[in-house]
Amino acid sequence: MDTFDTFIVAVGVALVLVGLYLFISGKQGDGSRNSNVEGFGIKINVSNPSIILVVIGIGLILLPKFLPNAPDPNPYIASDPNNGPGPGPGPEPIIPVQPAAY
Repeated sequence: MDTFDTFIVAVGVALVLVGLYLFISGKQGDGSRNSNVEGFGIKINVSNPSIILVVIGIGLILLPKFLPNAPDPNPYIASDPNNGPGPGPGPEPIIPVQPAAY
């Protein structure tokens, strides 16, 4: 994992911890009271909004697993000259194909 992935996972862990703390320390009161949470035009009716923090945090923790890794610009070790592709046969010549006349 590179630095960006580590940062994303750390933010996800922080969100999960804050969400769990708010969920555990929050007063439930009566179970029939629901909160309306709205963001970016999406309305969600949840009984405890801290659950949203936990879900987003888990998503951020899993995000680096689903993002593709950047390709290594030089996969061969420069200190070992025998590790590279080395000289080999050149590219095959391109032979033009003549279309068949009927």
